[in-house]
Amino acid sequence: EEAVAFTGAATPPEALDVFAEMVSIAVVKVGKNGSYIKSEGKSYFVKAEGADCIDTTGAGDAYASGFLYGLSRNYPLEICGKIASFVAGNVIEVIGPRLKKETIEDVRRGIRLRVSLQIFLDIRRRRNDFERGPGLVTVRNQRIAA
Repeated sequence: EEAVAFTGAATPPEALDVFAEMVSIAVVKVGKNGSYIKSEGKSYFVKAEGADCIDTTGAGDAYASGFLYGLSRNYPLEICGKIASFVAGNVIEVIGPRLKKETIEDVRRGIRLRVSLQIFLDIRRRRNDFERGPGLVTVRNQRIAA
């Protein structure tokens, strides 16, 4: 809502486009509906982490911290958004913005799992896009003589 009001855009994706003209990485959060990310002309939509919402205090800061963590690790923007959503999803399940120590450890494990899964999926996608066979090359499911 804030992004739409600030930019005068009709929708969050349109607000994202306005912000993307001003900064190198633009993010528009849409609460339980997820977030939009745009950089260098590429846009991403990241679904919100499934969570039992109790209190949204600190959710925006948690999202920002997760996103910045991903950036500091040079992860792709989509992974940064997934980490951000995961961290925010954990914060909204408690009253107040602070997590218990054991929950913080669970969040760390969850981040590592999400990053590992995304790396696996990226490798699998690349393998499907380009596979070599005897005398043939498969590119995006089309066989071409090598």
